[in-house]
Amino acid sequence: MIAETLGVSVSKARDLASRPEVPIFRPEGSGSYFAFRSELMAWLRGKPGNDKL
Repeated sequence: MIAETLGVSVSKARDLASRPEVPIFRPEGSGSYFAFRSELMAWLRGKPGNDKL
């Protein structure tokens, strides 16, 4: 689950998905979000102050 990987609530993960720099995607016609764990972890490592999502 994306929220668990990021350590945030589901609603916060959805908010993050709206940011173009965050590797969370919602395919057209789908009600679900998806992300690759490796991309999320790379994004977190590259984010300054990553404890403040």
